[in-house]
Amino acid sequence: MSARRQHTTRVRRLLATLGACGWLALRSAPLLAQAAPPPITNDERHSGVYVRMSVGIGSMHLNNEFGTASALGGSSSFALGYFILPNLALSIDVFGTNTYKVSLPTDADDAPDVDARTLALGPSLTYYLPLNFYLSVGPGIGWILVRGESGEPHLNDAAFALDVIGGKEWWIGGSWALGAGVQLVYSDSDATVGGIEHTWSLGVLFTVTKN
Repeated sequence: MSARRQHTTRVRRLLATLGACGWLALRSAPLLAQAAPPPITNDERHSGVYVRMSVGIGSMHLNNEFGTASALGGSSSFALGYFILPNLALSIDVFGTNTYKVSLPTDADDAPDVDARTLALGPSLTYYLPLNFYLSVGPGIGWILVRGESGEPHLNDAAFALDVIGGKEWWIGGSWALGAGVQLVYSDSDATVGGIEHTWSLGVLFTVTKN
């Protein structure tokens, strides 16, 4: 067989192979389209502007030199930032807790009832894991406001505060999601307000997020 005929034969075989592959691809395309998961839209990627609003409920604890007082309380937070890396957002976090009619431990016979609120702000990092689970950590500076039975408010000096959230979100349309999780809020104090040395709150929260 001449070289020209061998070359022609190889070309024919190559064209036949390519034709068979193309036919198989056309036949299998509908099946692959049905089996493949729906594509992720641009609105459902964690990128761009990040906004998270939350409210929650939990147990708030006030610690002084005589012990710890606990009561049911609420929490709220607001974060505004931007995704600096895929699934990693840097934001400014404003967070706080509150509780009412808490009997502070004391060496006196009658324990005073107080209302307590905390407010703090600082930078936070939020990282999204598979299945839309996420973890957020935000250290900052905060204040504790205590109002006693006299009704006069007392505010401590700024001190260390921390906001930690772990949760999961579900897409509801576009780039918006609803979520639920667990939140820990800690606020330190200089013990000048009602002798309170620090407070911490642990509870559940519900979020609305744009990301």
